[in-house]
Amino acid sequence: MNMKLRVALASVAIGMIGLVVGAAPASAKPKNQTIHVGAGDSIQAALDAANPGDTVDVAAGTYAESLTISKDGIRLVGHDTTLVPGTEPSPTGTGILVADVDLSGGEFPPPINHIVDGVTITGITIDGQDEQSTGVFVFGASNTTLSSDVAVNNEDYGFFANTSTGTTFTND
Repeated sequence: MNMKLRVALASVAIGMIGLVVGAAPASAKPKNQTIHVGAGDSIQAALDAANPGDTVDVAAGTYAESLTISKDGIRLVGHDTTLVPGTEPSPTGTGILVADVDLSGGEFPPPINHIVDGVTITGITIDGQDEQSTGVFVFGASNTTLSSDVAVNNEDYGFFANTSTGTTFTND
């Protein structure tokens, strides 16, 4: 086989390998998407659908629900957004729980499944309406950032971190 033919075949083979290796499956979801939550939508449903690293962007309004963030790198961003207790009482007594814990056994403190890392919450008002004991509870987490949030009418704490590292509160 002559040299030109060998070089041509090698180039085709390298190109085919690049196509196979570089191709993403059609079902792969791109990283770091933004999920928009509008009035009347469920913030928790958006958090459940989010992948680690996604942003859940919540429109202005009042949302009657308690939230649990148990995935790494989630950014919860509100815009004149208020969270009030839902019709179902919060199993943890919080407006927002940042933790991946096992609540099924009734143990206190509950066992930690994994350390939730890199969660950011900004622009959310948590109005406990004297029913929730804590506005935001960070438990078994690392590098959680709360910024420009407000906690009012909570029986015990507005913001509370326990068994966590690197939690920061700015302009709360």
